[in-house]
Amino acid sequence: MAEHAPRYRSFRITFLLITVFGGLTALAVGLVLVLSAWSGLSSTRSLMREQALLTLDSFTHSIRQHLAPASNLIEYLRNQVERGNLDLDDREALTLSLGGMLAAAPHLSGLIIWKPDHRGLRVGLDKAGNTVFERIDNRRNEQFRNFVEKLPLTRGIVWGPPLRAAGNTYLYAYSALMREGKLLGVATASISSTGLSSYLDQLNTEYQLTPFVIYGRDHILAHPFLLTARSRKLFDGTSPLLKLSQLEDQTLSRMVKAPRVNQGHDRFDVHNISQGGGASLVISRVTHDYGAVPWRIGIYGPRQLIAAEMSKLRHSLLIGLFLLVLAVLLAVLLARRIAAPIKAFAKAATGIGHMDLERIPPLPSSHIRELNDQASAFNQMLAGLKQFETYIPKRLVERIISEGGDRAARSKSAELTIMFTDIFGFTTLSEKLPPAETAAMLNAHFELINQCIEQSGGTLDKYIGDAAMAFWGAPEQMADHARRAALTALDIAEQLARMPQSPAWPELRVKIALHTGPVIVGNIGARTRTNYTIIGDSVNICSRIEGLSNRFDDGGPAVILMSDDTARRIGEGFAMHPVGEFHLKGRDGPVRLWRLTGRAGES
Repeated sequence: MAEHAPRYRSFRITFLLITVFGGLTALAVGLVLVLSAWSGLSSTRSLMREQALLTLDSFTHSIRQHLAPASNLIEYLRNQVERGNLDLDDREALTLSLGGMLAAAPHLSGLIIWKPDHRGLRVGLDKAGNTVFERIDNRRNEQFRNFVEKLPLTRGIVWGPPLRAAGNTYLYAYSALMREGKLLGVATASISSTGLSSYLDQLNTEYQLTPFVIYGRDHILAHPFLLTARSRKLFDGTSPLLKLSQLEDQTLSRMVKAPRVNQGHDRFDVHNISQGGGASLVISRVTHDYGAVPWRIGIYGPRQLIAAEMSKLRHSLLIGLFLLVLAVLLAVLLARRIAAPIKAFAKAATGIGHMDLERIPPLPSSHIRELNDQASAFNQMLAGLKQFETYIPKRLVERIISEGGDRAARSKSAELTIMFTDIFGFTTLSEKLPPAETAAMLNAHFELINQCIEQSGGTLDKYIGDAAMAFWGAPEQMADHARRAALTALDIAEQLARMPQSPAWPELRVKIALHTGPVIVGNIGARTRTNYTIIGDSVNICSRIEGLSNRFDDGGPAVILMSDDTARRIGEGFAMHPVGEFHLKGRDGPVRLWRLTGRAGES
């Protein structure tokens, strides 16, 4: 039994290299892409939060600036009255004190000072910018009397609930006017809802976003829609404000029911609203600075407009994915390029294992130093093996390789069929030819002999001058070794008869002897120099039989003699006849010989 190395699960080198190179490339580039995407996403989200916060802060600040003149005016008036610097009945003093402030805030609807007796004074500006006064008597106007009476008396500035009057909705700030603990009146400064909406509409044009102010949960306080004629027709007198559901744009009404997108860590709320016309992003915050009912100040617009940075990030990710695929493909191509010479080496090594040296091409050079050194060393080894192959039997080497050791060459006893060949009159022929021509003639002759022996599975043992010695039955065991040897002898004769003759060489004729018997076959020799050969009396008998061939030379291309031991083993299909019994040197009894003349049926 041949000794084999332990078998492990094996993989193709191309698969391994593609897996390693492609996998590592994909892992490295993928990790970079994921980290970059995560960092980019975090940065983009942070920038978007900051941008949203800045935009919302800008809108909130603008609204505060728009409403501030009302509270500032009330606070100034309250302080002046409380300190005794201003008489509410002195129009000239009121004009000097309030005229400049009203002129600086033309969007104020005006200032009204209510006396405890429900009479009031409206202070405003005419179209020319002059301060005008209007007396108001609401003692018989129950609606306004109730309005004034319900105003909480406080020393601070208070924003009251929206008020609908004269076809418009007003936002107003008010405060009690006190002097030495005595109530002198109540001052109110108002700003119209349409005025605030107009101001927000200007911001809408600047930012390309829609600003809004929601009063409470579901009433609209300021919105560009309130500037349209359609909105005025929707007021029914029951409420100073329209409901969100009455807006033509349903974004805000949907926002009330939509969940928040952000998790409450920001200083504003984000709602993602999807509707038939597309998706909108709403950014808003709640403020309690304008009365008991909270206001929600915000902006909204198309999601693609607000989330443009996310689109840039997606494009960057797509480019990153493309580069990832490209890097993996390049890694695969590189892996295949590296694997190609390794596969060629493996294929060539397999060919060496089968001793198919003639069909193994030299390995190409490589730009990779180690692979190039491997190819160079392999090509040198291949050239050496091709030379070495001519010195030892090819089948012996194949058998040793297949059995995984030297068991095939160990010496043993076996019954083999032996062949000796010799050229008729070689000594005379060699004397007539130059040494080079003699060597060329022998090489051509032995090439023919060797081919015939190898084709039948025989082993060429050695060349002895112009003679050749071969045997059948080792290293490969074969039951028909005698028949194979006989067929080879006939093949040699036929090939010699058809061999074209060189003008410099005479016609070559051979003597062939066959004998079957026991021999010792295997490695014979010193530890550092052995020959795979056969020894024994059977070898001597075959050599003696070849020496008798001259007696039967009839001028033909070959004289084939074989012992009776061989003749009895070759089987049917041969033309042969006995030529007698002969006493051979070293043998006690006679040996019966047969002459093989051809195949059965041949003339």
